[in-house]
Amino acid sequence: MPPEFIYTSYKLARHYPPDRTVRGTEDITYTNASPGPLANIQFRLELNSHRPDAPRETPVQADYITSGIHIDEYTENGKVKEWNDVGGLTWQRIKLDQPLASGQSIKLTFKWHYDL
Repeated sequence: MPPEFIYTSYKLARHYPPDRTVRGTEDITYTNASPGPLANIQFRLELNSHRPDAPRETPVQADYITSGIHIDEYTENGKVKEWNDVGGLTWQRIKLDQPLASGQSIKLTFKWHYDL
């Protein structure tokens, strides 16, 4: 879907504890500005590029490897949903409970962590 059809607003909080784990929460309001309904939303999981099972063209140094991003909780409009780990992929498609009609918004919330 072209970017001009998607509007998002973010509220992001990060916590930096004394250990090597970064934890945070993210609130996203996602508005479908396309002319048709939206049944799926695709998310980028860039930190998964650090996972040992991530597809890559060239080898990486051992200190580049981590366990990637971990989604601890995911909600749609306040309803907790199952999050299936996609392994080393840097994207994940979510099928919405109901297609999001043109002009409608959905609130998505994530609790996540990753290790440095």
